[in-house]
Amino acid sequence: MKIKYSIKVAWSDEDKSFIATIEELPGLSAFGDSQEEAVEEAKIAAAGFLKVFEEDGIPIPEPIKTSEYSGQIRLRLGKSLHEKLTIQAKREGVSLNHHMITLLSAGSVQSDINKKIDDLGNCIERIQCSVGNLGDQVNELVEPKSTGSSPITNKTVYLVSDNKNKTKSG
Repeated sequence: MKIKYSIKVAWSDEDKSFIATIEELPGLSAFGDSQEEAVEEAKIAAAGFLKVFEEDGIPIPEPIKTSEYSGQIRLRLGKSLHEKLTIQAKREGVSLNHHMITLLSAGSVQSDINKKIDDLGNCIERIQCSVGNLGDQVNELVEPKSTGSSPITNKTVYLVSDNKNKTKSG
């Protein structure tokens, strides 16, 4: 199977080896003592990924084609926005093109940050649900049931406020 994805290779001080990754296949990483070895291992791993995707009915990611992007776009703006951006660029002492690239880059980074915040929020919600479920399980162990009593009830508990005073509860 011929792999049509771009493979990125970087040195890892932590792993003391080269690591190859493929952007279209998140989670895939392959190691090698040389760049070439890491690339070959990535090709093998990618073939395995794609085989599992096919077997499980997961859509195969399309390769990113860099030749489709020239780095130039034609953009229509409202007159007032065009004026506003031009004034901002002059104030900054940069070209309108440079200013717009800066704004677009900042917006793209902010979008990435917002996605990570949303992902963290979802993770926190899952953790809260898990903690809630654990709390329910603890309560079931501690609270007496209608058919019997808990082994933890009817125990004497000492609440210690300092080394001198003890308050008996129970």
